[in-house]
Amino acid sequence: MINKTCVIAILLLYVNFFSSTVYAALAYNSTLLMGSQYNNYWAWDISSDEIFSEDERTAIEAGFDGGITLGTTQDIGAIDAAWIYNNGVGYHYTQSPITIISDDYSGNVELDIYGFTMWWDDNHYSLDSVQNPSGILTCGNSCENGDSFSLEILASLPCADCFYRDRHDYMFHMEGTISSVPIPTTIWLFGSGLLGLVGFARRKV
Repeated sequence: MINKTCVIAILLLYVNFFSSTVYAALAYNSTLLMGSQYNNYWAWDISSDEIFSEDERTAIEAGFDGGITLGTTQDIGAIDAAWIYNNGVGYHYTQSPITIISDDYSGNVELDIYGFTMWWDDNHYSLDSVQNPSGILTCGNSCENGDSFSLEILASLPCADCFYRDRHDYMFHMEGTISSVPIPTTIWLFGSGLLGLVGFARRKV
């Protein structure tokens, strides 16, 4: 009787584990790897027409971390390699970790990007100093490991050379692949369930 009970319980845990992993979500420590084959850039809407045209974009390439890593701060040079804008050198980095605000498990994730910062020509443009910055991650499937993504960060940043305005709309656009090795909660449930059943069976022997 005990053996049958153990077998049934193990089967139920097994089914629960593999069925629940179908609904994968973005792992809290994922890295958004910048793909070299994509059009990655940041832009200022200099013309104030609410369109980030080609001539307003500055191309970017992956830094030594390969892109944006969630849940940790990243130094200058980690997210993107050095780029040139108006004869000034620039990078992006984070003063506080980028984290997940919401995830609908269908490939749409809102990110807390208040610590995201652009450093250019010795000026630091941090999103924690602006109102309602937006970080939206859209994935091909459900943002699991290996899934494709498109990230758009939008904000209105102060600008020293805007002439008739003190701010310009800003966009950071990145596409690539998600890299993560998550440990789903169901793995812990599966393992603890097995240990519990083994202990229970031994007490009954």
